[in-house]
Amino acid sequence: MNPDLIVVGGGPAGSTTATYMAMKGHRVVLFERDVFPRYRLGESLLPSTMTVLQDLDLVAAMEEAGFPKKTGGSFTWGKDSKPWSVLFSENPFLPSSYGYHVERSVFDKILLDRAIEEGVEVRQPCSVVGPLKEDGRVVGVRFRDKDGSLKEQRARFVLDASGPACVIGKDVTVRTYDDRMRQTAVFTYYKNIRGCDPDMEGHVVVSTCPKGWFWYIPMKSQELGEASVGLVTGQEFRPELKKMGAAGFFEEALSGCPEMQKILGPDAERIGDYRGIKDWAFASDRMAGPGFFLAGDAAAFVDPLLSTGVTLAMLAGYSASVCMHSILENPEMEGAAIRFYDRNYKRMYSVTRDCLLYFYSCNDLAKEDIFWKSRRIMHFDDNIGAKQAFSFLVNTVGGNPHPAAIRQIHMFTQFMAHLDHPLEAMTQELGGTRSNSPPSAPDSLETLNPKTVPRINGKLEQSCVIDEESHTLQQVKGIHFDMEKPIFSSTVSWLLGKNFTPMDEPELLLLSHIDGRRTWSQVLEEVADTLGTSPETAEADMVPILERLCDDKYIVLEAH
Repeated sequence: MNPDLIVVGGGPAGSTTATYMAMKGHRVVLFERDVFPRYRLGESLLPSTMTVLQDLDLVAAMEEAGFPKKTGGSFTWGKDSKPWSVLFSENPFLPSSYGYHVERSVFDKILLDRAIEEGVEVRQPCSVVGPLKEDGRVVGVRFRDKDGSLKEQRARFVLDASGPACVIGKDVTVRTYDDRMRQTAVFTYYKNIRGCDPDMEGHVVVSTCPKGWFWYIPMKSQELGEASVGLVTGQEFRPELKKMGAAGFFEEALSGCPEMQKILGPDAERIGDYRGIKDWAFASDRMAGPGFFLAGDAAAFVDPLLSTGVTLAMLAGYSASVCMHSILENPEMEGAAIRFYDRNYKRMYSVTRDCLLYFYSCNDLAKEDIFWKSRRIMHFDDNIGAKQAFSFLVNTVGGNPHPAAIRQIHMFTQFMAHLDHPLEAMTQELGGTRSNSPPSAPDSLETLNPKTVPRINGKLEQSCVIDEESHTLQQVKGIHFDMEKPIFSSTVSWLLGKNFTPMDEPELLLLSHIDGRRTWSQVLEEVADTLGTSPETAEADMVPILERLCDDKYIVLEAH
């Protein structure tokens, strides 16, 4: 009997999807190219992964593995050379006050072992070479077994979680690279380090240097030591990197980074060789389609600056499992589920990219150096993040009252406080104080009059939400976040479709007559006509609804 799902790759995205699907009673086969341990890397999990770890009953395993807790991030970036921090404990909307710093070989095995416990059939080492397709649909995979023979396996769905190799996706999608984010990383590992000051303990540290920036990830690994340290640099240094070699280039850059030298200390001892990665910023034109889903680095990757790679891979695995489970439960959901996953994955990518472009363009510490000059002059009219940062400065957060913004306001205000903002360039590009922010809603409805124009703060549309209890998508109608203001939203919210709020029937009745042009009196006349009642009765029914939606910032009022 063919499985319901084939998963290609046993990393965070693949194992997460496989486990969820097996927990819902589906037969899953996972093809893993290697035999563990593998991926000798140090990476970080954001607090948003704690929900998945709890669902999969893995928190105890994480504690037993001894992974250090990730409590925030610290940056030497922006206006001055003193590090500043973002603390997870200060954001009440996060599911946890910490994540973890993990050794991937250990973490990936924990995830894969959990999948096996749920009955996932793991075939390793088996190398998938491409998809099986019939009439434009992916119906399985071709793979090379451990004895080297070429075979086929059919399934209802295939999830590509094979990382940048994208062994399924490269045959059914087109990958596009972002030249603005095409960079290079050189990294290595250390032991006997001094470590961070107590107020930065448990943090990922990002520190500016003339040739780019360094990351520091604390670890507890017998093999990899106490820290992962990497340098991110630009294409403009490729000739120099080639001439000096990875070791020479890395060490020269490190000599220009006092904060990282301080963290490493005088007794730091490097473990292993220098490793390199380049040209990682890309996205696929389709994240899902008939018979297939892409997750993690097989779908897209932007930049390591915000340490989102493994986190987004796990959350994408969760989301993909919801979509596939929904389709298997109700085949009529396939089109809606594919659109939900594809659209939200792309929106997550674009939000993250725009935030990073803004972040890179606002570092004043080394603004005269080649790396930072080229990023500072990024075209602001192509950078939504820069536009919204400018709008923020001009109009304050009150100019963007959408409720989905609340989750990100804390982090964004910290960024705005510490980053340098090239206001002169923004003013020239954006035209004075022009902004994308909507007029602020009044504090009350006391100013409401027949000529007031109500406007939906977002877009009324048909979409889906995730029902966590049934692990399925539910089709509903409601208000979607305003896409002109994505920087205020959480990347996790986009990936999971949470920047959409379902509305009930009375609310939808009112919202369906609001188009941002009709006055309040015109809206009431249309509602009254729909209900077959008088405008006065319609007003008595609709004002409480309007008040509630205004209070929650789903409607803003424009005085005329």
